[in-house]
Amino acid sequence: MRLARLSWQRCLALVLVLLPLACRVPARAASASRARRITVIFRFDDYAGSGSSIGDELLTVFQKRNIPCTYGVIPYVSETFTDDPANCAAIDPGTAGRLTAAARTGLVEVAMHGFAHRDNAMAPKSPGSESEFRGLGYSSQLRMLSAGRAALESLYHVRVTTFIPPWNSYDENTLRALEDIGFEMVSGSGQTHGIADSGGFKKLRFLPYTCTPGHLREAVDFARISSDPDPIIVVLLHAFNFFESDRDRGQFTYQTFGDLLSWLAAQPDVAAQTLSGAARTTRDLGYRRLRTFSARRGLRRGNEPPFFTAQNAEFFFYHSTPPRVRNAHR
Repeated sequence: MRLARLSWQRCLALVLVLLPLACRVPARAASASRARRITVIFRFDDYAGSGSSIGDELLTVFQKRNIPCTYGVIPYVSETFTDDPANCAAIDPGTAGRLTAAARTGLVEVAMHGFAHRDNAMAPKSPGSESEFRGLGYSSQLRMLSAGRAALESLYHVRVTTFIPPWNSYDENTLRALEDIGFEMVSGSGQTHGIADSGGFKKLRFLPYTCTPGHLREAVDFARISSDPDPIIVVLLHAFNFFESDRDRGQFTYQTFGDLLSWLAAQPDVAAQTLSGAARTTRDLGYRRLRTFSARRGLRRGNEPPFFTAQNAEFFFYHSTPPRVRNAHR
């Protein structure tokens, strides 16, 4: 009897010890499920011609760390501006084909980076005024966008849903045409080009670049200390960012960039995506978020973003749309 009483007492003591621990487990699980994630997207522009060799080398660097990247591929080649595919040559199939396997696995997203990446000369010549699309009529833009996407989809046998405008420049006709033919994502610089937020473009998502690779660590650090519920970092890459392509402007070798990616992959609160992946999984990518971000940056039409100084570090990630102010009488 005494032995049975002792066993019962021990059991009760054990329950009292384990009960608080058991209660903590679901609390921790719930906390983990609510943990904030920092999304990082790499966007490599100008994949065609001289930019393709650097892009091919980077593909290996990304593959080794299993980090995806959006490649902005230029579908046509032309010495001068044209809106007619009959006056252009298609991208070299050999160059284009080196992305095929990665595109099919989803490691690389093929995005349309303009038509032939030539200035249409519709705007006065000044720094930052170049544009392939802005100022053109709707029918011209629709023809260019339709032909360019068809060429890329024929080469890669994947659906192309992201548009990266050359010089990050577009206008309302561009957005109308993109939406009419089923594009889903536009990635520019954060400028809104004076386009009114009229409630249109309900189908398009907008996700501008926010920093260059030299500021990626700062961007992650700043996103961590912010209270933003959904910070997104879009890292813009060009061939000239690498010493192997441009010894004057290059900041990274393939090795040092690979080290940066390895650091990123080790961050538990960071998830890498493509632009189209973000379009599918992030709800708040409408035009209102872009306009809010543009206004906060204090951008003016025709100017590039403040070019990546410490004073502008708060803009190294894409801020969420602030909640609408509720009616004070409610």
